[in-house]
Amino acid sequence: MDHAKRPYPLHNIFPHAAFRGTVVPPVRTVDLGSEFHPRSSDIFIGTYAKSGTTWLQNMIYELLDCPNGPIESFFHQIPWLQVVPPMGLTLEQIEAMNSPRLFKTHDYWNWLPDSMKESSCRFIYCY
Repeated sequence: MDHAKRPYPLHNIFPHAAFRGTVVPPVRTVDLGSEFHPRSSDIFIGTYAKSGTTWLQNMIYELLDCPNGPIESFFHQIPWLQVVPPMGLTLEQIEAMNSPRLFKTHDYWNWLPDSMKESSCRFIYCY
């Protein structure tokens, strides 16, 4: 539809960005590349946005006996690697976390860095 003929004005109710040709939340600002080096004890939770991510994170974190202390903020105990501070953690803070570390991602498998795919860390995809 031609934008000039729209019966309503354009708006920014659902802000978004593009990453590798796919619409993603605008807070996704980091392409990890080779900067992040996973540990063999790391666990990654992969889900679609708004599909029970927080519920799954909480359940797994409790099953692991809260390795990084009681949950005060999911952004700190279970970081989203592709988000930078203040919502996310720095790589230095991530490296200082106790094992097993739990992370969340909404990335597709082929978006993940080779260092993650080739490591012995574990993935839980809930799609």
